[in-house]
Amino acid sequence: RASEWAKLWRGRIAANLPRGMDAAVPWNDSEVRRLCAALWKDITDWAKTPEIDLVRPLQLFTAEQPPPGAPDAPATPDEWAYVPAADLLLLVGDGVVGMTGEGLFADNRPGHTRMSLEDALADKWVKKKKESDKKDKDADDSDAKEEKSKDKDRDKEKDGKDKDGKSSRGRQK
Repeated sequence: RASEWAKLWRGRIAANLPRGMDAAVPWNDSEVRRLCAALWKDITDWAKTPEIDLVRPLQLFTAEQPPPGAPDAPATPDEWAYVPAADLLLLVGDGVVGMTGEGLFADNRPGHTRMSLEDALADKWVKKKKESDKKDKDADDSDAKEEKSKDKDRDKEKDGKDKDGKSSRGRQK
């Protein structure tokens, strides 16, 4: 079972990626890169908390800082030398995210439109999912009523009787 944190991120990831049957986005897509950076930041912030204390293992991923006063040093040095983006997406998005040579995609419903990262991080996908689930439930209820009506008609024809038990054969309509 996924934790509440994982469910939140799985929804965000799925909202930000296209439906796999329709398309895939490449790794160099700015939305995907920013999504991976936001996920990595959330994980590293948690890993640095005192009760978890994974600061030392995280040093494996940090970038080497330029010496002080170096003339070719960037204005803002990189914090991370490597972010295991593919691993994060596949682990957190297990069963939701897919990856091929074409790029990344999610197991979304037909008609899914890709949501911007800002909207996904603002959890606007939750409202959209609830609306979609309600439409699906209404459609399922309608289908169930129609099927039940068809079943009654079939039973009536099969038995030759209506619901009151009276024979419907040979009666004039």
